[in-house]
Amino acid sequence: MIVLVNLIVEKLNISPNVVALGSSKLLQIDSSFFPNKLFINNSVSGATIDDFITIYFMYKKKGLAPKKIILGLDASLLNKRAGNFQYASVPSEYLSMSDAYDLPVNFF
Repeated sequence: MIVLVNLIVEKLNISPNVVALGSSKLLQIDSSFFPNKLFINNSVSGATIDDFITIYFMYKKKGLAPKKIILGLDASLLNKRAGNFQYASVPSEYLSMSDAYDLPVNFF
C-alpha cells in the first residue's frame, strides 16, 4: 500500500488541505468530512509510526506538506516494539526520512 501512497504523492502538484494517516480503521474518513478541501486519505493496513513519518516525508520532500494531518493512533502503535522495517517497496524513502530526521532505522 505504501507504494500506492508514493505514486499518489508523485502525481500531486498542489499541497493537500488535509491528509489522514492511520491504519485501515481510519479508511472510513473520506472527503465528505472536508467539503471544499483537497483531502487525501493515506491510511494503510497495518500502519506503523514509521509509515506516518515516511508518508509525511514524501510530501515534504516534494514541497507539498499538508496543511492539516489527522493521525489515527491505535493503541498498538504506542508499544515500544511497534516499529519495523517493512518498506521493501520504498526503502530509499524510509532511509532518507530516517537520515533527514536523525532517527534510528528499525530492522526487526
